[in-house]
Amino acid sequence: MTIFFKALIKIKILETGPGFLEGFTTAGFILILLSIEQKGKPSLVLLVYKKGVTIEPILASLNFSTIEVPRNIGIPSKALSKIKEEIETHNAELKLIEKELREIAAQYDEQIATLYQALSIEADRAEIASRFATSKMVVVISGWVKEADYPKLKKEMGQFSDSVFLEEVPIGHDENVPVVLENPPYAAPFEFVTREYSLPNYFEFDPTMLYLITLPILYAMIVGDVLYGVASIFISRWLFEKFKSSETMRNVCTLWFYSAFPTIIFGIIFNEWGGMTIAQWFSYLATWGLPDLSAYVAYEGLSRLHGFSLFLGITLLAGFLHLAIGFIVGAIKNWNHHRKHAYAKLAWLGVELSGTAAICSSFLGILPSSFAMPSLIVFVLSAVALFLTEGMIGIFELPGLAGNILSYARIAAVGVVGVVLAEIINEFFLPSAANAILAIILLPLLIGLHALNAFIAMFEALIQGGRLNVIEFKSKFVDSGGVLFSPFSLYSKNKR
Repeated sequence: MTIFFKALIKIKILETGPGFLEGFTTAGFILILLSIEQKGKPSLVLLVYKKGVTIEPILASLNFSTIEVPRNIGIPSKALSKIKEEIETHNAELKLIEKELREIAAQYDEQIATLYQALSIEADRAEIASRFATSKMVVVISGWVKEADYPKLKKEMGQFSDSVFLEEVPIGHDENVPVVLENPPYAAPFEFVTREYSLPNYFEFDPTMLYLITLPILYAMIVGDVLYGVASIFISRWLFEKFKSSETMRNVCTLWFYSAFPTIIFGIIFNEWGGMTIAQWFSYLATWGLPDLSAYVAYEGLSRLHGFSLFLGITLLAGFLHLAIGFIVGAIKNWNHHRKHAYAKLAWLGVELSGTAAICSSFLGILPSSFAMPSLIVFVLSAVALFLTEGMIGIFELPGLAGNILSYARIAAVGVVGVVLAEIINEFFLPSAANAILAIILLPLLIGLHALNAFIAMFEALIQGGRLNVIEFKSKFVDSGGVLFSPFSLYSKNKR
């Protein structure tokens, strides 16, 4: 069966009288228009013709095209039903095939992975030789090797006598030297942060061991609760076991686990135990008939909520010290390679020290007023040194330094929010002795809400502490752009 159709038939009025049929009758066939053009859409055409009449050339001259329709299609509704049945049959067959493939994959997964790895190694071996510079008599191979491994390489090459000439080429400062991160095993999660977020180049300082100290401390200052610190230990270990197959989650959970211990220490300093002080807990337990020992607790701690101004000052001081360490490390890093950049880092350090001293003496009254004038003089001299080393760009970035220090105020803000939420939870859901029966309902709610608040505080501490280290701190001594050293090696164990 063949259906003829025309891309566009421009008929404005449709009639079915004799004149219409006469005008479209020729060579033994009749064209009957069944509809008119609607918004540019083609009209339908019914074709009636005598058997044996050749109509294709005439229709082609009228710009008609053809569509071949499968034979024995029958009534459209039945044909559609048959097609649907065939689709369902094929879908069932596909599901059966997918099930068989999953079973095969489960059975041969390890063998296939091993074969794939072995073939990948062989493919790399076959391809690597094409990268060597060669002539008819000589093959030149250049590459990187760790300094500690060079004697071993030299010894191995010595076996070939005069057939191999090994030359140690000095490293140029403008070369993109691959980076090798070598830190103790316990620093692995912090090395993960270094590797994944702006890897330092070969001439820069590896911040991993600094992260080992600063990341847990900033986390602890934000969470700052003894019970939440204990909860951090158990939650991090539980998540570690649950996501053991994920390298990212393993490192995050280990970092989380390390941070729990300074959190307990800061919780003792802040005297926070689930949103209450030790004295408040003793007073509360006394309402349940236990001895009231609150009078024997002399230590009140540094309340982050009631002593917010002091806590805010401490966090800004922490930011000041953190950034100062960054500038010092940056100066040390550049001293032997870019002396001018080293001087710029020292200028930034002078600006930070003198600017902070001037503000503390002139506006905050923390330092004696006699510090104001010397601090301003040092600030001006440091700014001049900054201009001589970095130009106007350095001067324009001076307000950014103040913004960097103020960024550490987020430690106080996020930490105090956690304290407020903990106190609200205790106020509304802590069971009282007068309504002991409600403890059955309130105690699970109390524990659940504290667990939720602790998790939010921990998550925020990881995010905010990581941000302060990776952005504000590391930018003072790391320009990034490093490429991880990945030697051409064979691995006997499949890493997936």
